[in-house]
Amino acid sequence: MRTDSKKLKLLYLMRVFMENTDASHGLTIPEIAKKMEAYDFTPERKSLYTDLDALGAYGFAIESDGKRPPRYHYVRNPEKDLTLNELKLISDAVRSSKFMSSAMSNKIVNKLKGQLSEHDRLALERQITVPNRVKRTTFALQDNLDRITQAIESNLQIKFKYAYYDEKKKKRYRKKADTDGFYFVSPYKLIYSDDNYFLLAYDNSDRKPKMKHFRVDKMDALSVVVAEREGQEAYAAITDIDNYTNYTFSMHGGDVRHVTLVFINHITDTILDRFGSDVVVSYHDETHSKTVVSAALSDAFYAWVFSLGKRIKIVAPQEAVDGMKKLLEDVSSRYM
Repeated sequence: MRTDSKKLKLLYLMRVFMENTDASHGLTIPEIAKKMEAYDFTPERKSLYTDLDALGAYGFAIESDGKRPPRYHYVRNPEKDLTLNELKLISDAVRSSKFMSSAMSNKIVNKLKGQLSEHDRLALERQITVPNRVKRTTFALQDNLDRITQAIESNLQIKFKYAYYDEKKKKRYRKKADTDGFYFVSPYKLIYSDDNYFLLAYDNSDRKPKMKHFRVDKMDALSVVVAEREGQEAYAAITDIDNYTNYTFSMHGGDVRHVTLVFINHITDTILDRFGSDVVVSYHDETHSKTVVSAALSDAFYAWVFSLGKRIKIVAPQEAVDGMKKLLEDVSSRYM
């Protein structure tokens, strides 16, 4: 043992407690001493008591179960440490995320296990089932998120190629002939919606520059450009980013209108799930209610209404009614 390794004794003791104990599993003093031998320490009983007092003074809480012989365990601070239930929720979210590869999910979950004792780690092994959840191939998602964040914080632009897969499952790029295939945009906001990351950005390379949203996992060859961001006025015009996200990203774009919906009472919960609990629901008749929501008039919005069948109807404005009729006619004509 090197002479300076004594300075590491308390750190290794902390590791012993974090990796081997929890509220249901403790160690006796002889067992603690045995664990410390793995790190080339042979502590005496008296010195261990002194070390436990030192860790307690530091704020590393250790408790005894009060039995004979006493067993000591590390006490997680719920205000600072992630609890087992919180780590389970994070683990489940990571495993079920479709934009993460299986390898990335497993890597993150293994790191989460490092926050727990060996006894609690098994709790993170539970597998959850998410119907129709497909793990997608992504284009350097984490690197893209880091570079976009860097650009936003530095008030700089980014450039990237926008990728997609063709009918033969070969990677292709959206064409930008005047910029060698690159999009040049000014990034403003990262938004997580419908299990995807989107970037809200001002498209400098568009013939009519405007705010657009891009799927982050479809960006390839992304880099930061040393040029100041443009489009500050266009971004500032979006006064309520939360509402913008609700009706633009969830419904995939389109002109935003105040839409009146009449629906059967028992799907009120579905309406609140889609548009939020703040929407006003009023009486229409004995079996139906009515609400007015902000919605982007897009095929995605009309498809959502269609999915509820006879239980819902668009009644205003006429533009939205006509849009729904047109979509139904277009779909119907394909089955003639």
